[in-house]
Amino acid sequence: MSFFEKLLQDMYEASEKRRREANLTEQDIRDLIDLTLVLGDEEWFMELTERLNALTV
Repeated sequence: MSFFEKLLQDMYEASEKRRREANLTEQDIRDLIDLTLVLGDEEWFMELTERLNALTV
């Protein structure tokens, strides 16, 4: 596994923990959305986008 792949894996695992936490700020959600784009996780992207829209409406 390359350094970059390991870094992405570590970030993803850390984000899984953060994703389960209820008290994410708007910026936290935006940061996680950026991560979903890097990872190509469409389902998580949609989930986070819905959460962000609920916060900003």
